[in-house]
Amino acid sequence: MTNALHQMTMSYSPVEDRLLLRVSTTDHAEHRVWLTRRFVQALWPALIKGVEKQALPPQAATMDSPKAKTAAVAMQHHEALQKADMSKMHDEEKVNKPSTEQPMLATGGQCIPLKEGGAQLTLKMQQGLQVGLHLNQRFLHAFCHQIQALTLKAEWGLQFTVGDPNVVAAEDDHAVH
Repeated sequence: MTNALHQMTMSYSPVEDRLLLRVSTTDHAEHRVWLTRRFVQALWPALIKGVEKQALPPQAATMDSPKAKTAAVAMQHHEALQKADMSKMHDEEKVNKPSTEQPMLATGGQCIPLKEGGAQLTLKMQQGLQVGLHLNQRFLHAFCHQIQALTLKAEWGLQFTVGDPNVVAAEDDHAVH
């Protein structure tokens, strides 16, 4: 996938016991990918490395306190989620569904943190295809948030957190739409 990421949504299917990731590009192409519990569990540490790399200032590498590091990550995660709009339904107007109408099963992948923030996520499919996602800071935090919420809903017993869950950033005085 070479076009810019337009929208990303995720849902849980109790029948399949999998997460369904739907990504669409600015040219209205869509990819549907099944994510299993095992795959998500293996992917999570790489996602968190990407979040931590962008959240922590260069001087944080010398921070002695792990609590200070996790607090900084949690604050940036909260701020990024405040800017994300997760209220919209997935856009159904697709002119091109290159990965077929049926979701593909992710069997492997790679998540590389980017110098400018965010991460390059490559999902490898059972069919031998790959879907590459350039996740900027907003999309990376939204992706992590969706995985957190849906694995909890799925009752998979995975304890995913981004930073210290007890740290909350101060609220802005203005609303974000």
